[in-house]
Amino acid sequence: MKKFAIEIKWAINFSIATLIWMILEHSLGWHDQNIAKYALYTNIFAFVAIAIYFMAINDKKKNFFMGNMTFRQGFVSGVILSIIIALLSPIVNFITFEYITPNFFENMINYAVANKIQTQTQADDYFNINSYLLQGFFGSLSMGVVTSAIVAFFLKSKNMKTKLMLFAVISLFVLSCGSTKSTLKNVDDNAPIPKLSSQNTFVITEYSKDKKYGYDADYPVNVYYKSAKYDSINQLRYLNALAGPKGETLSYKKIETCCPYPTKKNEMGAGFLDIYEITWSGNQSPIKLYINSYEKGALLIPIGLTAKK
Repeated sequence: MKKFAIEIKWAINFSIATLIWMILEHSLGWHDQNIAKYALYTNIFAFVAIAIYFMAINDKKKNFFMGNMTFRQGFVSGVILSIIIALLSPIVNFITFEYITPNFFENMINYAVANKIQTQTQADDYFNINSYLLQGFFGSLSMGVVTSAIVAFFLKSKNMKTKLMLFAVISLFVLSCGSTKSTLKNVDDNAPIPKLSSQNTFVITEYSKDKKYGYDADYPVNVYYKSAKYDSINQLRYLNALAGPKGETLSYKKIETCCPYPTKKNEMGAGFLDIYEITWSGNQSPIKLYINSYEKGALLIPIGLTAKK
């Protein structure tokens, strides 16, 4: 055990930091009155996580390997750290959802259903303690291994100053999937405002001929009309206008917010893409669509889907 004392110490520190972060999220209302901000702002903790991994593996390098550490040694240390964090995650989740934010799942289910992000059944299946225990365990392992590889590469001996600078740049890029300039390829500020049907969905008749449309972060479905305040409304107006390849009813849920880029259409100075997972009866492999609420563009039907009748 003494051989892994550093990893155990930092795994405990990581767990404590996670609990403190959850207290902060709850105090800022991200679990109740400001729950709409949760999906985006909870990702900020990734910066804290990377910093802890960096300090942990650097501690191992200085105090166990006496300042001379290979990539393999650093990576193995990070993987061990990830395993211990994963093993501690059920305790962290229990404390979080039993004592810090006991109404989290109820609030998330109500929000997801009310905003038509998920059906009642989908929300019930996703937002529960068993689901989050699995997500916490396997998420800690997968992200921990990736982070360990990156940190170990930059902390291995030789040319540390240059590597540390590059590490900071790559960390920011990996975390945000972002850019200092927009890489969007299909923005059109002169795109016509789409009409609404009697069911309050967009009337879309034109099919995209580009296989990247909607399926690539650089070619998202741009649904900005009037104001970004209507982001979720316009997303639903678009999704509810679509059907499966044979007219099947779609089921969809928002699974991620990603890819920040600069824009003047948001007072924060940045726009984001929402990723929706979409499936229908008989479909074995859900598809993912990128939807942008901060830019305008011609609304088309992505390849593989049809217009709802």
